[in-house]
Amino acid sequence: RVTSVATTSVTTAEHGEIRCRAVLLATDARTAAELLPGLRVPDFHPVTVVHHTTDEPPTTGASLLLDADRGGPVAHTAVISQVDPSRAPAGRALVSSTVLGTPPPDIDTAVRMHLARLYGTSTARWETLAVHHT
Repeated sequence: RVTSVATTSVTTAEHGEIRCRAVLLATDARTAAELLPGLRVPDFHPVTVVHHTTDEPPTTGASLLLDADRGGPVAHTAVISQVDPSRAPAGRALVSSTVLGTPPPDIDTAVRMHLARLYGTSTARWETLAVHHT
């Protein structure tokens, strides 16, 4: 466990100071700020990813579909199983969609309505596989 960082050394709880020519700090922003006083911690923004499965994939292929008009909660979506078929349940297509910011109260309904417009197909029979909030 690293307890402090300098330009030419790293101090760990278990092994003390380790001298070096350079340091690469690869960690989250809050931990980096603890190790490097004065480092600004950026604001964090919520992100929600919604995964749906369906019998028939939309006809967009492996393309990432962006909603430049921001006509609903989905910022971008893709038929992930067109890129990596092993990610989908057997015999199904996997559609993953990203919502930036605070999600709407009934996220599944709002996302389905938006995806129906974006893909130009009904999403009524799509099954919600998972919703991940970060």
